Amino acid sequence: PQAGSYLFPQLPPLDVGLNTFVRLLRHQAGVTVTPGTEFAPGSNDSIRLNFSQDHAAAVAAAERIVKMVEIYRK
Repeated sequence: PQAGSYLFPQLPPLDVGLNTFVRLLRHQAGVTVTPGTEFAPGSNDSIRLNFSQDHAAAVAAAERIVKMVEIYRK
């Protein structure tokens, strides 16, 4: 396809800042996301997900994100 497939989920309050959470996702869960602040300055509570990859891989990554949110949720 000519376009990507993106979601911008809003995160619940976390015990760590957005940029720290993004780094933790990459290093601890093997998931790379983009902070929402890259797209809108006030988006401190969102991340951008690109799910235009293999469906099974995208589902597995989403499951790992949910687990990380549960760990770092306030």
